Amino acid sequence: MLSGRDAHRAVPGANMERLPSLADGLSTFLEDKAASSRAVTGGYVVSLRQHLADFLQDDRPCFAFDEPLCRELLRSRLNLAPSTRKTHWAALSAFGAWLCDRGYIPANPLKRIPAPRVPERPHRYLSALELRTLYAAAGRSRKKPAELQCLLLLLFEGLRAFELCSLRWQDVRDDRIVVAFGKGGKVRAIPLRPAVRKALAGLKSSDGRIFTLTVNGLENRLRRLSRRAGVPGVHPHLFRHSFASHSLVAGLDPQTIAVVGGWQSDSKMMARYTASVREDAAIKRSLELGVSDKIFE
Repeated sequence: MLSGRDAHRAVPGANMERLPSLADGLSTFLEDKAASSRAVTGGYVVSLRQHLADFLQDDRPCFAFDEPLCRELLRSRLNLAPSTRKTHWAALSAFGAWLCDRGYIPANPLKRIPAPRVPERPHRYLSALELRTLYAAAGRSRKKPAELQCLLLLLFEGLRAFELCSLRWQDVRDDRIVVAFGKGGKVRAIPLRPAVRKALAGLKSSDGRIFTLTVNGLENRLRRLSRRAGVPGVHPHLFRHSFASHSLVAGLDPQTIAVVGGWQSDSKMMARYTASVREDAAIKRSLELGVSDKIFE
């Protein structure tokens, strides 16, 4: 096994400093991610650590992170669900990009390995009746019902779970709430509607975060609410789907939705939402017209 200055000679373009082991490199990588805005509530770093656990005790130098190694790791997870394998691929790719940026490897090997394909599932969003049912059930919650209703209102503004859990009182302005810890470190704003303002006024104010929940804590509360309300499969991101879909149905243009929701206007997800809503609208219009009923009656 190569080490020290012998190691960098085996990798064209490698950092001239002493190459760390994969375990040490992973430790620094996770520290860097923990310092990023997205990791305020810790969920992202926990996920990365879980998917990169193979390297936690790996004393091989960083240049051992190559294409054959990554392909071997991906093959070892062929029995997992496609979405889990894709998340594992994404974690490997993030680590590879970091190693490349540091000069420890010449290129990210994941660029030569296609990401696992995840079968597309039908786009689901909560109906108006389901949203009202969940909100009413939240008001009957034994644990902080006012806070739970406020969480639902904010989720329906298109906030991601980690964005919601990272909101601070100082982010609340006259007509908007600034999302200071957005995906990719981006800052955006969502409208502060009267119902949300009223809900926030009922919560105890402090100098820190508005909610003391972690992402896992939020998911658990919604899971319990889902059972009580009789609305299956409720999770934080489903409200983001619902925000986009209902906004499109109401006639809001996709560019405006993308700005408020923090999407790129040409993103695949926005295209998926748009296609799904157009399909629903087409089915509804076709049923209203009832052409076949008129022909065959």
